[in-house]
Amino acid sequence: MNRAAFDRFADEYHALHAQNIGVTGETPDYFAEYKIRDIFNQTRKVKNANENLKILDFGCGVGSSVPFWRRYFPACHLVCADVSPRSLDIANARFRDAADYVLFEGGSLPLKSEVFDIAFPPVCFTTSRAPNTSPCCKKFAGCWLRTPACTSMSTIL
Repeated sequence: MNRAAFDRFADEYHALHAQNIGVTGETPDYFAEYKIRDIFNQTRKVKNANENLKILDFGCGVGSSVPFWRRYFPACHLVCADVSPRSLDIANARFRDAADYVLFEGGSLPLKSEVFDIAFPPVCFTTSRAPNTSPCCKKFAGCWLRTPACTSMSTIL
């Protein structure tokens, strides 16, 4: 986990993402929203979106998914975690009261409870090196999720 590398890209993330997906004709918001909408569609069969679900957006970056969590799960307790302090600063500036923003420094999250109804690691496992990824995968498979719970692995854009 190279915090400085993630911090370097935080300020220009939106512009880089828009440039990289330009060929699709879609905006970064399109890709941020469809993932959350898919989770909503999958979970609404067993969970009510208006329940006070505890959701972890692990690898939240600059917070692009935050408004869509709020749209589809309006009553949720949203925790956004990332390894980049700069990304968290940007997310917090964009969506101040919409989530709790926490720095992930490996191991445990700095929270009273690490149990979530939904855990969402957008692309963090594809940007991590294998040795650093393994403990995170174990966390997702184990104590971060309630039973029954929902996790969504997304690696496309």
